[in-house]
Amino acid sequence: MADRQTFLVSGMYVINNCLVVPVKEEVDDNYIKGLGKAILEQVETTGIRGVLINVSAIKILDSYSFSILRDIAKAIALLGANSVFVGFQPGVASSLVDFDIGLEGICTVITLDDGFEILNPPVTDPEQPEGTDCKTPESEFSDPEQSEANTDE
Repeated sequence: MADRQTFLVSGMYVINNCLVVPVKEEVDDNYIKGLGKAILEQVETTGIRGVLINVSAIKILDSYSFSILRDIAKAIALLGANSVFVGFQPGVASSLVDFDIGLEGICTVITLDDGFEILNPPVTDPEQPEGTDCKTPESEFSDPEQSEANTDE
């Protein structure tokens, strides 16, 4: 129980129906495992549908610690929620690629705002199938007169 309270005090919070989890700069395997347990407990007890794991403070991440983070994302999915990693540092990203770490199934973004947009997309056309993005540059900046002309046909 103490681990859970420590992690909650350390900065996990809910905003826009997403659990935001800041990860501290220096991590070890025990910290990441404890963090994962706390995240999964929060997903289960709150029914949250999205988790933003903010890794922007991490400067060094070994392959084993990353594999634990990847497994946390998989477990979040098994509980019915989505996860997004936010803010991988360029050095960390480069190292993961250099070491040929499996990145499949991992969703990453640069900013928290980008993460919120993925987890809570703007309301779209109700006839548009869920999970598709109907916002395109053409539709966003289209000429209203041309749109009217298309509807008259």
